[in-house]
Amino acid sequence: MDELDRKILIEVSKDISVCESPYDDIAKRLKISTDSLLSRIKILQDSGYIKRISAIVAHEKTDYKINAMTVWKVDEINKKNIIELMKRFPNVSHIYERRSAENWEYNIYGMMHAVSKEEIESLIEYISKQINVSDYKALYTKKQWKKTSPVIEELL
Repeated sequence: MDELDRKILIEVSKDISVCESPYDDIAKRLKISTDSLLSRIKILQDSGYIKRISAIVAHEKTDYKINAMTVWKVDEINKKNIIELMKRFPNVSHIYERRSAENWEYNIYGMMHAVSKEEIESLIEYISKQINVSDYKALYTKKQWKKTSPVIEELL
């Protein structure tokens, strides 16, 4: 990775302009062609530096005001099934596997967003029945204290 790649990573980690040609704007700031920028982004993706570039909707500014971190106690046989099932739902924004602990045996975590508590409960019930797992909890958000993206510039 050279200095230009580092600058590209910093630029694409920031908020990207909502316009017809956002990559043109980035390329101009970096003083390179758009084709060169896109080529380098592809190389950065292929080498694992960039996982994806996508829009992040500020769900709290929409009707999706109910959020719950769901935690599931899932055996090895069902682990892949629940992850694949949860990935299909646009209401699920994050899915993590974590080590369980003696007093907290949940190993799969999924963040869900909905317009109502009933919608989240319905989704949880559906997932539970599909994979035949009944040991789960829904931890509803009471208040959001901080939500930021990492500042890539400080990490590189």
